[in-house]
Amino acid sequence: MRDVKASSGDVKDRLGDLEPRAVAALQRQRAVSSSGQVFRRADGSEWHPDPKVSGAQLNKAFRKIARAAGIDRHVTLHMIRHSWASWHYCVHRDLKRLKEEGAWESLEMADRYAHLAPPGMAPEIERFWGRLASPAEA
Repeated sequence: MRDVKASSGDVKDRLGDLEPRAVAALQRQRAVSSSGQVFRRADGSEWHPDPKVSGAQLNKAFRKIARAAGIDRHVTLHMIRHSWASWHYCVHRDLKRLKEEGAWESLEMADRYAHLAPPGMAPEIERFWGRLASPAEA
């Protein structure tokens, strides 16, 4: 993501690796539209966030998608960030790497996001990310 507004008000780039499953999804989207924004309106036109609204627009759209997927619980993109951090730490067990890849200012902030997941979950997380074949595919 580029030009992300931090809580301090600073605008900075956030760069990170995408997991194979996310790359595949973006490649499918690129087949539909080969240029412009990743996030689109229902009619396919480019979606440009209103800078006065911040992340509220994305959260509203995300909740709508979650409901359509049968997820009744109130879920936000912030919760997804916590999950990503927990899964990242479960797989890599490296808080400094998590801090860098999650663009947190301190190890303490990264640690706050990295809820402990059992190490035995790491293979399942890697399968979900598309790094490992599922047992049925092996």
